[in-house]
Amino acid sequence: MRVYLVRHGQAAMEKINGERPLTGEGRSDIEKVAGLARRLGISPAEVWESGKLRAAQTAGILAGALASGPPVISRPGLAPNDPVEPVRDELDAYAGDLMIVGHLPFLPRLISTLIGGAGGSAAGSFRAGTMACLERSGGQWQLAWLVWPGLLDRHN
Repeated sequence: MRVYLVRHGQAAMEKINGERPLTGEGRSDIEKVAGLARRLGISPAEVWESGKLRAAQTAGILAGALASGPPVISRPGLAPNDPVEPVRDELDAYAGDLMIVGHLPFLPRLISTLIGGAGGSAAGSFRAGTMACLERSGGQWQLAWLVWPGLLDRHN
């Protein structure tokens, strides 16, 4: 099983727009990451997102680019400061590939919890638009790869 963890793209500042939609740059960055996901043949059964506008927009761009056309599901429990243990427990029981679009500090804490790190510091900080791929084999999670839009700019 693989889980793809994606931080939403760059969003508007709250004082400009309280709903914090993606900026033009944020959209462009997520389109780059979505293009890579399509070329890699990533095909999650579902795309979960937190319900916040910036995550929903990011999830929509990603799902629209994937050949599998996975459904986008808005879920509670993926907000920035939500506990990661319920999601970890769900992932332990999940059989297919999955994509989760979320936020800081939730995503680094989830990665750290899955791979056995402490408190989120092992996963480092996600830039906007970052996608991490974790693989589960024999009940153990490992970080397979991590990519962000700026890295893709350097290699195109």
